[in-house]
Amino acid sequence: MKQKVFICLYAPANKGKTSTIRKVYEQLGGKKEVLESNYEICDVVTYGDVKIGCESLGDPGSEQKEWLENLLKQQCDIIVTASRTRGITVNNVVELSKYGYSIEWISPLYLWEDEPKQRQMLYDLFVEKNAQAVVCFIDKIIGGL
Repeated sequence: MKQKVFICLYAPANKGKTSTIRKVYEQLGGKKEVLESNYEICDVVTYGDVKIGCESLGDPGSEQKEWLENLLKQQCDIIVTASRTRGITVNNVVELSKYGYSIEWISPLYLWEDEPKQRQMLYDLFVEKNAQAVVCFIDKIIGGL
């Protein structure tokens, strides 16, 4: 791996960022007890020889910055996080990238309008595919993208 990386999923509120990060954590082999303990997560997964931090807080007024600082202290090579499209959550990621991290901004697939009958099915599909894409991207980064 050439450089440490923040992978930041950015989108408006309630568009699947947290669900996608939880699914990424699961696909990377994250602990079942962490997934079951709380909806928001902040934990480290060892993926091969790489330490990957997954942090799902991306709302203004949350403890996002503290959670990201915790992952930095654990010397994660890659940190997967969430943010809104502007404001404090974006600023948190940009500010903390000064510790030697590049930032890759990813806008996940999501539904803009709610269609109640199809929403859950499409939401689940988008979360699954978004997580697969992030894990594939992680593999590319590890491989020297």
